[in-house]
Amino acid sequence: MDLKKIWKKNCESIAAGREGRKSLLISNAIYLSSWDKKMIEIPELDSQKELQFEKEFEIALSLKK
Repeated sequence: MDLKKIWKKNCESIAAGREGRKSLLISNAIYLSSWDKKMIEIPELDSQKELQFEKEFEIALSLKK
């Protein structure tokens, strides 16, 4: 897929940004679950819980470095 052509032609991409965010949340939840050894609730997009989840993930990630 040539992204330049898509942008130049003002076409829609195959996957919307919202779907990409969902995929990233799922991926991050899998990592967080494996690090913390507990079940992780995946928050709804654009919610306060999503912001809290991202903060928790960033803290956990920084401790893994």
